[in-house]
Amino acid sequence: AVINRGLPECEVLDDAARTIAVTLLRCTGQGVGLPEDQRDSQMIGPHVFELALFPHGGDWRGAGVWREAHAFNVPMRAVQTDMHDGPVADGHAFLSVGPASLVPSAVKRSDDGNSIVVRAYSLADVPVTAEIDVGWPGVWRRHRLRLDESATDESSLVLPFEIATFGLERPMP
Repeated sequence: AVINRGLPECEVLDDAARTIAVTLLRCTGQGVGLPEDQRDSQMIGPHVFELALFPHGGDWRGAGVWREAHAFNVPMRAVQTDMHDGPVADGHAFLSVGPASLVPSAVKRSDDGNSIVVRAYSLADVPVTAEIDVGWPGVWRRHRLRLDESATDESSLVLPFEIATFGLERPMP
């Protein structure tokens, strides 16, 4: 697999070598066609392209290509701090989403500030049950949301290749 940062466009050509073609720059300005239609279409200057090769057997799902691509595009950041006491144990997860075929794509505070919104997409070709655990104390109520953050139902079932949005309501003190 070819993994890239930036313009995510590539294709496998239908030739004997199964050539992988990756778009590096798209410089079409005001459109394709005659040279006079290409005004301001040149992207003159230095460019940096970051690509990675991830050889694997089997299909992209079984090999976890999406996980490698995500790690390449969103690298882990470390922040150094001083030694101090605190209530969080080593190895603590503030949020976990499962199963592995359900990929979290966004986590944010709800527009009204009363819950956490988690969006995830399914890579499974069968329905899966979302497993979302919050690493804070209390019982968190989970419900499905529309994009406008209005509640739909309590279902945890995510259909094949579906994008699902969940709301997690904070426990009341």
